[in-house]
Amino acid sequence: MFADADDKTAMKAFPRRWLTFFGGCILVLLIMLLFEHTLASVK
Repeated sequence: MFADADDKTAMKAFPRRWLTFFGGCILVLLIMLLFEHTLASVK
C-alpha cells in the first residue's frame, strides 16, 4: 500500500499520505478528549 517503486510516484502521493496521517492523529486526539471529558470527569 505504501511501497512505491520510484520516487516520482512516492512524491506524487505524499500530500495525500501526509493528510491521512495528520487526519488520523487529529481523530485520535478528539476521541481522547471526548473520553477524558465524559469518563474522567470528577464532580
